Amino acid sequence: MKTKSILVIALGAAALFASCEKEQEVLVQDSPKTIITVGLSDATKTYMGALDAGVHKVYWSNGDQIAVNGIASDALDGLADNTATAEFAFATPPATPFNILYPAGIYSDATHVTLPAIQTYKAGNFADGMNPMAGYSATGDGSITLNHLCAIVKVNVLRAAISPDTDNLVSAKFKGRNSEQVSGSFSINYGSATLTGASAAAADKEVKVIKVLTTSPSSAVSYHIVVPAGTYANGFDIMVQDAAGDMQTVSKTSSVTLVAGKLYNMTEFEFVPTGDAPATIEIASAEDLINFANAYNAKTYNGQDDLLVRLSNDITFNAAQSAEYNATGGIGLVGEGFYFNGLFDGNGYSIDGLSGTCPIFAGVGKNGRIKNLTIGSGSSFTYSEDVTKTLYLSSIVGYNRGWLIDCENYAPVSCTSATYSADVYLGGMVGIQVRLGGISGCHNYADVTFTSLDGTTAVYMGGILAMLDIHNSGDNATVNHCTNEGNIDRGAMSNTDNASKSPTHVGGVIGCIYTVYGTSGTISLTDLHHTTGNVYGPDMANTGQQAKIPVVVGGLIGGIHGDGLAGAGANMSVTGSTVTNCTVRNNHWNNSTSYGEGIHAGGFVGLVRGKSKNISFSNCEVNNVNVGNIRGYGGGFAGYAREVVFDECDVLASSVVATAQLFYGGGFAGVAYNANVTNSDVTLTKNNKYSLRTRGSNYYSGGIAGWTQGDCTISDCRAYVKLMYQDGGTSNTGVRGWIAGMCAGTTTIKDCGLGGTYGSSTPTITLDGDNFDEYIYGSSSTATMTCTGCYYWDGTI
Repeated sequence: MKTKSILVIALGAAALFASCEKEQEVLVQDSPKTIITVGLSDATKTYMGALDAGVHKVYWSNGDQIAVNGIASDALDGLADNTATAEFAFATPPATPFNILYPAGIYSDATHVTLPAIQTYKAGNFADGMNPMAGYSATGDGSITLNHLCAIVKVNVLRAAISPDTDNLVSAKFKGRNSEQVSGSFSINYGSATLTGASAAAADKEVKVIKVLTTSPSSAVSYHIVVPAGTYANGFDIMVQDAAGDMQTVSKTSSVTLVAGKLYNMTEFEFVPTGDAPATIEIASAEDLINFANAYNAKTYNGQDDLLVRLSNDITFNAAQSAEYNATGGIGLVGEGFYFNGLFDGNGYSIDGLSGTCPIFAGVGKNGRIKNLTIGSGSSFTYSEDVTKTLYLSSIVGYNRGWLIDCENYAPVSCTSATYSADVYLGGMVGIQVRLGGISGCHNYADVTFTSLDGTTAVYMGGILAMLDIHNSGDNATVNHCTNEGNIDRGAMSNTDNASKSPTHVGGVIGCIYTVYGTSGTISLTDLHHTTGNVYGPDMANTGQQAKIPVVVGGLIGGIHGDGLAGAGANMSVTGSTVTNCTVRNNHWNNSTSYGEGIHAGGFVGLVRGKSKNISFSNCEVNNVNVGNIRGYGGGFAGYAREVVFDECDVLASSVVATAQLFYGGGFAGVAYNANVTNSDVTLTKNNKYSLRTRGSNYYSGGIAGWTQGDCTISDCRAYVKLMYQDGGTSNTGVRGWIAGMCAGTTTIKDCGLGGTYGSSTPTITLDGDNFDEYIYGSSSTATMTCTGCYYWDGTI
């Protein structure tokens, strides 16, 4: 039969504390003892109530346990709100006298307790089980009083109003300036409710609360730190760390006595970093990195958000060490959702000589950051088995929900397999970016290649990032200030009938951007560049009837499936980005010209689909780029563009050329569907033989667009095609126009210049000031096309 002890518990609770950069006095407000009442929320443990007449009441709630003589009570359950007392039941009745402790879990032995060095965060409060109490009863009769063992310091932080540091905070730490013990093992006197330090370990001289908080200039965010009551002879330091590894230290430099059961509310201060946070882990060798990866994946660090890992030297792997690192699978356990959530600072050093079959980081969480890291050219990242599970392969991060900042990669990334039956995300620096975070200031110099003749699942490839996946409402992602110089090459595919059913997206910087219907987030892409390296889609000759699968290739971005950005305020913008000095080519033969099943190639983006024109490109340029395609859609800027706005996006000194059949070819877009193009110039002059070439039966060529559909506007644009060449073989049924080859809908053309030469086997028409008007568009038999203010342009920029 269980016995029950009824404990009526009293304590002191409220106080004021003020200390910032300026020294201030400590003001302690005396308050009467207050009764703990029972329960409030099933989701919480004992905590402070609202401030009432200078006092915070402390409440019990369901789930609380006490220990009597080391015997834990049953957890409280079924309590009514605001009950005056709590009854704790014990399966084994404790013997008297009673030494009583809350929470039960800090009990070590009859005379010792252990206080955690890392405390759990709770908004606006100290967290569950973090504020210990003790009591003593010689006989166990009547009401028993528990008294507080600790005080609470409330740290209040604002964002600096001038030149604000916008990085999230990750932790606040308390440390006595006279090396007082604040965590670890303490001896306890239950009768007087006092603690005496029992450890000299350096790790026990500080205590911190870890939680990612976003600061504001107008409203402070707070950490409650519970510390042992007592006198801190030289005061104490409060150290606040942000996600970038910056730290601010705020000090109280004179003696202060913190009274048990009192709350010390610090004066609000602005976060202004005073130095770098000290590293939690220093990595100086390949063995150090292997050991850290193993320890992290063993959950030694519990995924803590303020973990700070720094390289302190260039590190080089040998073959044996590479094998050891590969055995870790990379830092983070993607299958378990256990990601790296701290800061890994390369500190300007490099990792080299690693023959990797996994990225350095398998998974980075939403609070994780990797910065200032270089992967040397002596490294490589290769997967060379048949792909039977989803593969996130890159040099630095496979699966990313956090940030990659100011990193460089010189190591080739490749996948070679006979066949694949699971999706492959193959990026020079990141495999997939999911939901949040982003990539900033990164540069890839190495090639990204995939070789597999047969497969049945999707392949995504990009010089920086293979896939940007935004699929929850409110998700926001950023990729900015990044450059790729490496070749991106999908390689050969099988020529047998229906051999490949694999959708493929290949981009110079980003392979694919995907959003789910209903998403209301934003995507921002700024200052992205692909230069020098070629971008090649799959290579498949015209043998047999090939599967109807989308193959999308773009100089900067392979495909953008942005029609999921349907919520209010949802949008995507691409600004200030370029593709220069390269070839963008797709040699995959396909038996379908449907946009969802066909072949798309664009100097900047292969395919882009928005909703209600919520995707915009501005101040972007394609220069000295040769776009080659088989069948489907080819454009100097976009292969296929739907519900998109383009402004000041130029295609200069480039070409769009069919390598076999090409049905829709445009100097700017192969097909423009409900799209606006303004203030943009096109000069197709790169290929001396022909700078815009379509080929086959029923094909369409246009200086701006091969085919406009829906409601399109083309204004203040200029298009000059050095030689528009149509090769129909035995059936020359193509349609061409210097603005649009074909219009199926309503297209408005205003204030546009055009010029160039048209030919088939030999040039037959040269536009000049007298005859250009009749060649503005090729055919609009099923639609309406109007043109005002159009004029001759000789292509001079």
